[in-house]
Amino acid sequence: MAWLTDYPREKVEWYPTIDPKKCVKCGMCMNCGKNVFDWTEQGARVARPYSCVVGCTTCANLCLGNAITFQDINSIRELYKKEGIWNKVKKQLYAEGKLKIAESNIITKTIGFIGGGRVTRIFLGGLKKAGLSLKNIVISDTNAETLNKLRTEFPEINIAPNGNTQPATKDIVFLAVHPPVVSNVLNEIKSQLNPNSILISLVPRFSIAKISEFLAGSIKIVRMIPNAPSIINAGYNPVCYSMTITDAEKNELISLFKLLGECPEVAEEKLEAYAILTGMGPTYFWFQFNELKEIAQGFGLTEQETKTGIEKMVIGAIKTLFASSMTPTEVMDLIPFKPLVDEENNIKNIYQNKLKPLYEKMKTFERKV
Repeated sequence: MAWLTDYPREKVEWYPTIDPKKCVKCGMCMNCGKNVFDWTEQGARVARPYSCVVGCTTCANLCLGNAITFQDINSIRELYKKEGIWNKVKKQLYAEGKLKIAESNIITKTIGFIGGGRVTRIFLGGLKKAGLSLKNIVISDTNAETLNKLRTEFPEINIAPNGNTQPATKDIVFLAVHPPVVSNVLNEIKSQLNPNSILISLVPRFSIAKISEFLAGSIKIVRMIPNAPSIINAGYNPVCYSMTITDAEKNELISLFKLLGECPEVAEEKLEAYAILTGMGPTYFWFQFNELKEIAQGFGLTEQETKTGIEKMVIGAIKTLFASSMTPTEVMDLIPFKPLVDEENNIKNIYQNKLKPLYEKMKTFERKV
Protein backbone atom coordinates (compact mmCIF):
# COMPACT_ATOMS: atom_id res chain seq x y z
CA MET A 1 0.00 0.00 0.00
CA ALA A 2 1.54 3.27 -1.13
CA TRP A 3 0.46 5.10 1.99
CA LEU A 4 2.63 2.75 4.06
CA THR A 5 5.33 1.54 1.61
CA ASP A 6 6.79 -1.54 3.32
CA TYR A 7 5.31 -1.01 6.79
CA PRO A 8 2.91 -3.86 7.78
CA ARG A 9 -0.72 -2.74 7.50
CA GLU A 10 -1.81 -4.98 10.37
CA LYS A 11 0.39 -2.94 12.72
CA VAL A 12 -1.54 0.25 11.94
CA GLU A 13 -4.67 0.55 14.07
CA TRP A 14 -6.87 2.43 11.60
CA TYR A 15 -10.28 1.08 10.63
CA PRO A 16 -13.96 1.95 11.14
CA THR A 17 -16.05 0.97 14.14
CA ILE A 18 -19.85 0.88 13.86
CA ASP A 19 -22.14 1.74 16.75
CA PRO A 20 -25.19 -0.50 16.09
CA LYS A 21 -27.38 1.75 18.23
CA LYS A 22 -26.78 4.64 15.82
CA CYS A 23 -26.82 2.70 12.54
CA VAL A 24 -29.90 3.59 10.45
CA LYS A 25 -28.97 1.21 7.61
CA CYS A 26 -28.43 4.04 5.13
CA GLY A 27 -25.99 1.84 3.20
CA MET A 28 -23.56 4.67 2.39
CA CYS A 29 -20.59 2.72 3.77
CA MET A 30 -21.17 -0.02 1.19
CA ASN A 31 -19.74 2.38 -1.40
CA CYS A 32 -16.30 1.77 0.12
CA GLY A 33 -13.84 1.18 -2.71
CA LYS A 34 -11.77 -1.17 -0.55
CA ASN A 35 -14.65 -3.52 0.30
CA VAL A 36 -14.18 -3.09 4.04
CA PHE A 37 -17.84 -3.76 4.89
CA ASP A 38 -20.30 -6.62 4.47
CA TRP A 39 -24.09 -6.11 4.54
CA THR A 40 -26.26 -8.09 6.97
CA GLU A 41 -29.85 -7.98 8.19
CA GLN A 42 -28.65 -5.78 11.04
CA GLY A 43 -26.90 -3.40 8.66
CA ALA A 44 -23.25 -3.06 7.75
CA ARG A 45 -20.45 -4.80 9.61
CA VAL A 46 -16.69 -4.30 9.39
CA ALA A 47 -15.50 -7.47 7.70
CA ARG A 48 -12.03 -6.53 6.44
CA PRO A 49 -10.70 -3.77 8.73
CA TYR A 50 -7.14 -3.80 7.45
CA SER A 51 -8.30 -3.18 3.89
CA CYS A 52 -9.25 0.33 4.99
CA VAL A 53 -7.02 3.06 3.56
CA VAL A 54 -5.05 4.63 6.40
CA GLY A 55 -6.38 8.10 7.09
CA CYS A 56 -9.60 7.66 5.09
CA THR A 57 -12.83 8.62 6.90
CA THR A 58 -15.24 8.96 3.96
CA CYS A 59 -17.69 6.41 5.33
CA ALA A 60 -17.86 8.21 8.66
CA ASN A 61 -18.25 11.58 6.99
CA LEU A 62 -21.23 10.39 4.91
CA CYS A 63 -22.90 8.08 7.43
CA LEU A 64 -26.48 9.30 7.91
CA GLY A 65 -26.65 8.15 11.52
CA ASN A 66 -23.11 9.21 12.51
CA ALA A 67 -22.63 5.61 13.54
CA ILE A 68 -19.04 5.21 12.29
CA THR A 69 -15.96 6.33 14.18
CA PHE A 70 -12.19 5.98 13.71
CA GLN A 71 -9.15 6.05 15.95
CA ASP A 72 -7.41 9.34 16.80
CA ILE A 73 -5.55 10.53 13.69
CA ASN A 74 -2.81 11.96 15.91
CA SER A 75 -1.84 8.44 16.97
CA ILE A 76 -1.32 7.61 13.30
CA ARG A 77 0.75 10.73 12.75
CA GLU A 78 2.93 9.77 15.73
CA LEU A 79 3.40 6.29 14.26
CA TYR A 80 4.37 7.75 10.87
CA LYS A 81 6.91 9.99 12.53
CA LYS A 82 8.34 7.29 14.80
CA GLU A 83 8.69 4.68 12.03
CA GLY A 84 9.85 7.12 9.35
CA ILE A 85 6.91 6.19 7.13
CA TRP A 86 6.55 9.65 5.61
CA ASN A 87 10.12 9.54 4.35
CA LYS A 88 9.77 5.99 3.03
CA VAL A 89 6.60 6.89 1.15
CA LYS A 90 8.24 9.97 -0.31
CA LYS A 91 11.22 7.92 -1.45
CA GLN A 92 8.86 5.45 -3.12
CA LEU A 93 7.01 8.27 -4.87
CA TYR A 94 10.33 9.60 -6.17
CA ALA A 95 11.20 6.11 -7.45
CA GLU A 96 7.82 5.85 -9.19
CA GLY A 97 8.29 9.26 -10.80
CA LYS A 98 5.24 10.77 -9.11
CA LEU A 99 7.39 13.48 -7.49
CA LYS A 100 9.72 13.85 -10.44
CA ILE A 101 9.00 17.54 -10.95
CA ALA A 102 9.45 18.40 -7.28
CA GLU A 103 12.71 16.48 -7.09
CA SER A 104 14.14 18.01 -10.26
CA ASN A 105 13.60 21.48 -8.87
CA ILE A 106 16.06 20.60 -6.15
CA ILE A 107 18.66 18.44 -7.85
CA THR A 108 19.18 20.75 -10.81
CA LYS A 109 21.18 22.84 -8.35
CA THR A 110 24.71 21.66 -7.74
CA ILE A 111 25.78 21.57 -4.10
CA GLY A 112 29.19 21.89 -2.50
CA PHE A 113 30.26 21.28 1.08
CA ILE A 114 33.47 22.87 2.30
CA GLY A 115 34.35 20.69 5.25
CA GLY A 116 33.49 17.01 5.56
CA GLY A 117 33.02 16.67 9.31
CA ARG A 118 30.07 15.68 11.47
CA VAL A 119 27.65 18.34 10.26
CA THR A 120 28.20 17.42 6.62
CA ARG A 121 27.66 13.74 7.42
CA ILE A 122 24.44 14.65 9.24
CA PHE A 123 23.13 16.61 6.26
CA LEU A 124 24.13 13.94 3.74
CA GLY A 125 22.43 11.30 5.85
CA GLY A 126 19.24 13.35 6.04
CA LEU A 127 19.19 14.12 2.33
CA LYS A 128 19.78 10.49 1.44
CA LYS A 129 17.07 9.32 3.84
CA ALA A 130 14.67 11.81 2.23
CA GLY A 131 15.31 10.20 -1.15
CA LEU A 132 17.42 12.98 -2.67
CA SER A 133 20.10 11.97 -5.14
CA LEU A 134 23.58 12.95 -3.92
CA LYS A 135 25.24 12.78 -7.34
CA ASN A 136 25.37 16.57 -7.72
CA ILE A 137 27.16 17.05 -4.40
CA VAL A 138 30.91 17.58 -4.05
CA ILE A 139 32.76 17.77 -0.73
CA SER A 140 36.21 19.03 0.18
CA ASP A 141 38.21 18.54 3.35
CA THR A 142 41.85 18.79 4.37
CA ASN A 143 41.68 15.27 5.79
CA ALA A 144 41.71 12.60 3.10
CA GLU A 145 40.57 9.93 5.55
CA THR A 146 37.47 11.98 6.38
CA LEU A 147 36.58 12.22 2.69
CA ASN A 148 37.15 8.53 2.10
CA LYS A 149 34.86 7.63 5.01
CA LEU A 150 32.13 9.85 3.56
CA ARG A 151 32.61 8.29 0.14
CA THR A 152 32.27 4.82 1.65
CA GLU A 153 29.04 5.78 3.40
CA PHE A 154 27.66 7.82 0.51
CA PRO A 155 29.08 6.36 -2.74
CA GLU A 156 27.17 8.84 -4.94
CA ILE A 157 29.03 11.92 -3.71
CA ASN A 158 32.06 13.48 -5.34
CA ILE A 159 35.07 14.30 -3.22
CA ALA A 160 37.70 17.00 -3.69
CA PRO A 161 40.84 16.12 -1.73
CA ASN A 162 43.01 18.80 -3.31
CA GLY A 163 41.35 22.01 -2.19
CA ASN A 164 38.06 23.89 -2.03
CA THR A 165 37.80 25.04 -5.64
CA GLN A 166 35.31 22.38 -6.76
CA PRO A 167 32.68 22.88 -4.03
CA ALA A 168 33.17 26.65 -4.11
CA THR A 169 32.03 26.82 -7.73
CA LYS A 170 28.66 25.12 -7.10
CA ASP A 171 25.24 26.77 -7.06
CA ILE A 172 24.75 26.19 -3.33
CA VAL A 173 27.85 26.17 -1.13
CA PHE A 174 27.67 24.94 2.47
CA LEU A 175 30.40 26.28 4.73
CA ALA A 176 30.91 23.54 7.34
CA VAL A 177 34.30 24.24 8.93
CA HIS A 178 35.39 25.13 12.45
CA PRO A 179 35.24 28.85 13.39
CA PRO A 180 39.04 29.34 13.72
CA VAL A 181 39.59 28.58 10.01
CA VAL A 182 36.56 30.44 8.60
CA SER A 183 38.43 33.63 7.71
CA ASN A 184 41.18 31.74 5.86
CA VAL A 185 38.66 29.61 3.96
CA LEU A 186 36.55 32.62 2.94
CA ASN A 187 39.61 34.49 1.72
CA GLU A 188 40.61 31.42 -0.27
CA ILE A 189 37.28 30.84 -2.01
CA LYS A 190 36.02 34.39 -2.61
CA SER A 191 37.48 34.52 -6.11
CA GLN A 192 36.09 31.08 -6.94
CA LEU A 193 32.45 31.65 -5.96
CA ASN A 194 30.01 32.25 -8.78
CA PRO A 195 28.12 35.58 -8.72
CA ASN A 196 24.78 33.78 -8.49
CA SER A 197 25.89 31.21 -5.94
CA ILE A 198 24.42 31.07 -2.45
CA LEU A 199 26.74 30.51 0.51
CA ILE A 200 25.09 28.76 3.46
CA SER A 201 27.16 29.10 6.61
CA LEU A 202 26.65 26.37 9.21
CA VAL A 203 29.17 28.08 11.48
CA PRO A 204 28.11 30.05 14.57
CA ARG A 205 29.73 33.35 15.57
CA PHE A 206 30.26 34.76 12.07
CA SER A 207 27.49 37.17 11.08
CA ILE A 208 26.22 37.71 7.56
CA ALA A 209 27.88 41.14 7.60
CA LYS A 210 31.25 39.68 8.63
CA ILE A 211 31.08 36.92 6.03
CA SER A 212 30.12 39.47 3.39
CA GLU A 213 33.09 41.59 4.42
CA PHE A 214 35.47 38.68 3.88
CA LEU A 215 33.91 38.03 0.49
CA ALA A 216 33.93 41.69 -0.52
CA GLY A 217 30.12 41.69 -0.68
CA SER A 218 30.03 39.54 -3.79
CA ILE A 219 27.77 36.67 -2.76
CA LYS A 220 24.33 35.85 -1.37
CA ILE A 221 24.53 34.51 2.17
CA VAL A 222 22.39 32.34 4.43
CA ARG A 223 23.14 31.30 8.00
CA MET A 224 21.80 28.16 9.62
CA ILE A 225 22.27 26.50 13.01
CA PRO A 226 22.28 22.76 12.24
CA ASN A 227 20.52 20.26 14.49
CA ALA A 228 21.78 16.65 14.61
CA PRO A 229 18.35 14.96 14.27
CA SER A 230 18.43 16.26 10.68
CA ILE A 231 20.15 12.95 9.96
CA ILE A 232 16.73 11.27 10.36
CA ASN A 233 14.78 14.20 8.84
CA ALA A 234 13.69 15.36 12.30
CA GLY A 235 15.92 18.42 12.59
CA TYR A 236 15.10 21.87 13.87
CA ASN A 237 17.44 24.16 11.93
CA PRO A 238 16.86 27.89 12.51
CA VAL A 239 17.87 29.93 9.47
CA CYS A 240 18.45 33.57 8.55
CA TYR A 241 18.62 34.95 4.99
CA SER A 242 20.55 37.97 3.75
CA MET A 243 18.57 40.78 2.13
CA THR A 244 20.00 39.81 -1.26
CA ILE A 245 18.18 36.44 -1.28
CA THR A 246 15.10 36.70 -3.53
CA ASP A 247 11.74 35.15 -2.65
CA ALA A 248 12.19 32.59 -5.41
CA GLU A 249 15.62 31.62 -4.09
CA LYS A 250 14.30 31.43 -0.54
CA ASN A 251 11.48 29.11 -1.59
CA GLU A 252 13.90 26.87 -3.42
CA LEU A 253 16.20 26.73 -0.41
CA ILE A 254 13.29 25.96 1.91
CA SER A 255 12.30 23.02 -0.31
CA LEU A 256 15.81 21.68 0.24
CA PHE A 257 16.02 22.49 3.95
CA LYS A 258 12.67 20.87 4.70
CA LEU A 259 14.07 17.53 3.65
CA LEU A 260 16.09 17.73 6.88
CA GLY A 261 13.21 18.77 9.14
CA GLU A 262 11.88 22.14 10.23
CA CYS A 263 13.71 25.32 9.19
CA PRO A 264 12.14 28.33 10.95
CA GLU A 265 13.30 31.74 9.81
CA VAL A 266 14.63 33.70 12.79
CA ALA A 267 16.35 37.00 13.48
CA GLU A 268 20.11 36.71 13.02
CA GLU A 269 20.88 38.00 16.52
CA LYS A 270 19.13 34.92 17.93
CA LEU A 271 21.21 32.33 16.08
CA GLU A 272 23.89 31.99 18.76
CA ALA A 273 21.18 31.38 21.36
CA TYR A 274 19.79 28.65 19.11
CA ALA A 275 23.30 27.21 18.81
CA ILE A 276 23.26 26.67 22.58
CA LEU A 277 19.62 25.54 22.71
CA THR A 278 19.04 23.37 19.63
CA GLY A 279 22.48 22.99 18.09
CA MET A 280 24.19 21.58 21.17
CA GLY A 281 21.01 20.72 23.06
CA PRO A 282 20.89 17.00 22.22
CA THR A 283 24.29 16.51 23.87
CA TYR A 284 22.83 17.57 27.23
CA PHE A 285 20.41 14.65 27.20
CA TRP A 286 21.58 11.85 24.92
CA PHE A 287 24.02 10.32 27.40
CA GLN A 288 21.37 10.54 30.13
CA PHE A 289 18.72 8.84 27.99
CA ASN A 290 21.18 6.09 27.08
CA GLU A 291 22.17 5.58 30.70
CA LEU A 292 18.51 5.35 31.69
CA LYS A 293 17.98 2.80 28.91
CA GLU A 294 20.84 0.64 30.16
CA ILE A 295 19.55 0.77 33.74
CA ALA A 296 15.97 -0.04 32.72
CA GLN A 297 17.12 -3.02 30.65
CA GLY A 298 19.00 -4.18 33.71
CA PHE A 299 15.66 -4.17 35.53
CA GLY A 300 14.30 -6.69 33.02
CA LEU A 301 12.67 -4.55 30.35
CA THR A 302 13.41 -5.42 26.73
CA GLU A 303 15.34 -3.00 24.59
CA GLN A 304 12.20 -2.07 22.63
CA GLU A 305 10.13 -1.64 25.79
CA THR A 306 12.80 0.64 27.17
CA LYS A 307 13.11 2.73 24.01
CA THR A 308 9.35 3.15 23.73
CA GLY A 309 9.02 3.97 27.40
CA ILE A 310 11.71 6.66 27.29
CA GLU A 311 10.33 8.19 24.09
CA LYS A 312 6.76 8.37 25.42
CA MET A 313 7.93 9.63 28.80
CA VAL A 314 10.05 12.41 27.30
CA ILE A 315 7.36 13.57 24.87
CA GLY A 316 4.72 13.52 27.60
CA ALA A 317 6.97 15.30 30.08
CA ILE A 318 7.73 18.09 27.62
CA LYS A 319 4.07 18.54 26.73
CA THR A 320 3.12 18.65 30.41
CA LEU A 321 5.76 21.28 31.16
CA PHE A 322 5.14 23.51 28.14
CA ALA A 323 1.60 22.81 26.96
CA SER A 324 -0.41 22.42 30.17
CA SER A 325 -1.99 25.27 32.11
CA MET A 326 0.24 24.52 35.10
CA THR A 327 3.27 26.52 36.20
CA PRO A 328 6.69 24.81 36.10
CA THR A 329 6.59 24.54 39.88
CA GLU A 330 3.20 22.85 39.75
CA VAL A 331 4.36 20.44 37.05
CA MET A 332 7.50 19.48 38.94
CA ASP A 333 5.41 18.89 42.06
CA LEU A 334 3.21 16.28 40.33
CA ILE A 335 5.57 13.45 41.30
CA PRO A 336 6.22 13.31 45.06
CA PHE A 337 9.31 11.11 45.02
CA LYS A 338 12.31 12.52 43.13
CA PRO A 339 15.35 10.20 43.26
CA LEU A 340 17.71 12.90 41.93
CA VAL A 341 16.41 15.80 44.00
CA ASP A 342 19.67 16.12 45.95
CA GLU A 343 21.53 16.73 42.68
CA GLU A 344 19.11 19.22 41.10
CA ASN A 345 20.97 22.32 42.25
CA ASN A 346 24.27 20.86 41.04
CA ILE A 347 22.75 20.18 37.63
CA LYS A 348 21.28 23.69 37.46
CA ASN A 349 24.67 25.15 38.36
CA ILE A 350 26.32 23.14 35.58
CA TYR A 351 23.89 24.68 33.07
CA GLN A 352 24.50 28.17 34.42
CA ASN A 353 28.28 27.83 34.68
CA LYS A 354 28.81 26.13 31.32
CA LEU A 355 26.24 27.55 28.94
CA LYS A 356 26.14 31.23 29.86
CA PRO A 357 29.91 31.75 29.44
CA LEU A 358 29.83 29.77 26.19
CA TYR A 359 27.08 32.02 24.82
CA GLU A 360 29.01 35.16 25.78
CA LYS A 361 32.12 33.73 24.15
CA MET A 362 30.17 33.16 20.94
CA LYS A 363 28.77 36.68 20.92
CA THR A 364 32.17 38.29 21.48
CA PHE A 365 34.18 36.03 19.17
CA GLU A 366 33.42 37.93 15.98
CA ARG A 367 34.68 41.22 17.36
CA LYS A 368 38.10 39.62 17.84
CA VAL A 369 38.34 38.35 14.27
